[in-house]
Amino acid sequence: MDFDHLLDQAIEMLQRRGRLTYRTLKRQFELDDETLEDLTFELIEGQRLARDENGTVLIWAGKADGTLEVASQSEQVTPSPVIEADTSTPIEPSPIETHTPEAERRQLTILFTDLLKSDG
Repeated sequence: MDFDHLLDQAIEMLQRRGRLTYRTLKRQFELDDETLEDLTFELIEGQRLARDENGTVLIWAGKADGTLEVASQSEQVTPSPVIEADTSTPIEPSPIETHTPEAERRQLTILFTDLLKSDG
């Protein structure tokens, strides 16, 4: 079986089940360690359809059509309106959340500025 065919079958199996151990992939497709490493690297880094959990499990990260899933609305960061701050008072950073979520999440703040109509 060529690598492309193997990759397609692994994607279909992972998509159907949602989670697969590396051991299952190795046994199902009779893979040696090097081929398993190539396959998981392609799924995680190359195609970005899966993510690793503890170095032993692949978790499906794509949509049903094989494209990358966008974070659900509850996971998305809602941008805050821009407020002019009083610079005379030092701003203290908000406390860091102590709960560790399953996946790594990062807050992103975006500032949009209209430079064309800035008359001053």
